[in-house]
Amino acid sequence: MSRPIVYVPEPIAQVGLDLLAEHCDCRAPWSTGAEASEIPLGTEAILLRTYVLDEARLDSAPELRVVAKHGVGLVTLISRQRRNVRLPCSGPRRPTPTPSPSTR
Repeated sequence: MSRPIVYVPEPIAQVGLDLLAEHCDCRAPWSTGAEASEIPLGTEAILLRTYVLDEARLDSAPELRVVAKHGVGLVTLISRQRRNVRLPCSGPRRPTPTPSPSTR
């Protein structure tokens, strides 16, 4: 069974890329000094920060199933329901309180 292709168009911490690479075939153009461009053929997931995921790019990635946001903010996808693309943790969420050092 082949490993899923995950496109990481923008820099993330190397440790994060290493963790993904244990389970996925990661395509990270920035890791070789290249610019982010079109989504590679066969991509099933994308981990984005500010990369623009417009209608044309969605059309070029028919196997895309998951879009994950690295960092904070919202991801807006055009026609995501029509394409059956999952957005992990999409929708309103309450922040998880971080325990202070005195309560640990």
